[in-house]
Amino acid sequence: MLTHIAAAGLAFALGASDYPSPAGKSGGVARIAAVEKELCLSVCPPMPTEASSDWLRSAEGQKANACHTMCRLEQPATAMFRSASELASSNAFNPELPLVKLAGKEGPELARRLRVALKDSEGKKLSPVCTRARASLAPPDETVYLECVGRVVRPEAVQTVPLPDSVRGLRCATLFAEKDADWLRRCPAVETAAVDACLDRVEVGARSRRQYAADVRSRCESESVERIASTFRHRGRP
Repeated sequence: MLTHIAAAGLAFALGASDYPSPAGKSGGVARIAAVEKELCLSVCPPMPTEASSDWLRSAEGQKANACHTMCRLEQPATAMFRSASELASSNAFNPELPLVKLAGKEGPELARRLRVALKDSEGKKLSPVCTRARASLAPPDETVYLECVGRVVRPEAVQTVPLPDSVRGLRCATLFAEKDADWLRRCPAVETAAVDACLDRVEVGARSRRQYAADVRSRCESESVERIASTFRHRGRP
């Protein structure tokens, strides 16, 4: 069964699957923030669709409204990823910064790897087909990052979402960015091979049915999503 965090991540990923997926620092921040917001909202008291002013002024309404507002304004794990990315990308790298020191002796090397991954991803986007393939993986990489830093729903009487673990912040950010870079580096070739193999299989049959080439390609792209995803599915968790 999917947890709250996995469900939120999967819903976001599937919702974005029809569009090219941004990568790099800004793309990663946006994707993590969307999943983290939904995770936070999942433990808030419910709000009526058309809440009355009296209900909003009640203790219950104020509590629910405050929780929903906080979730939309504050995403601490996202802020941690942004901070890690900014310190790794800085031309004046400072190994004494808290996130680096908290990571221990691996800190400088993790920052170097993060810088490389962000640079490799800069200005690139996944194609719609690769985006759909990545969205089909469960749990999504955004969810894995949040789990890595400990931002998960605690199954207690009153469910809560703890603050992220700063000790793991740099390591988790690096692993997330490296996965992004891996998709951007390898997926175009994997997609081309998968779609071309499908086109080779169906071309003769498609001609006999007088289908348009665009229809055949669209069918092959859809059929290739699972094949592409399987190439990236067996990856280690942090």
